[in-house]
Amino acid sequence: RSLCLQLSAMHAAVAPAVWVLSMCSLNVVLLEEILRRCPHSANLVSCSHFLAVAVTSLARVGGRPKGSLRDHMVLVALYFISSVLTNAALNFGVSMPLHITLRSCALVSNMITQWWFLGRRFSIAQVISSIVVTVGIMLFTLASQQQQQQQ
Repeated sequence: RSLCLQLSAMHAAVAPAVWVLSMCSLNVVLLEEILRRCPHSANLVSCSHFLAVAVTSLARVGGRPKGSLRDHMVLVALYFISSVLTNAALNFGVSMPLHITLRSCALVSNMITQWWFLGRRFSIAQVISSIVVTVGIMLFTLASQQQQQQQ
């Protein structure tokens, strides 16, 4: 019975990580394919993503954002601007790994802006997780770049 509980606890810890990594990988593959077929569709993809996040986040908080509506609109505007600017990098021949790195930096910047504007507090685990994800993506990007230079 103890082994069963250990396996259950391990599954509870590993399953979300596997799910996130799988969906992120699928996201990159689909984004590359969409941009290969329709190179100027990055802003449309970002707009769709933006709308999906806005609708689900408002539904999650019951239609009323925490903090003032003005602060919420500032966060929404900053998120949208960062999405458009990172998409603009694709027009300059930026590789997809670098593009993903630029997008992943939004984790830390989003946490900083939410802390600054909304006074939101994050747990140590949340802060460390966002930093680990950002550093991990940067390391993978550097490794990918070195591999491309060797070829």
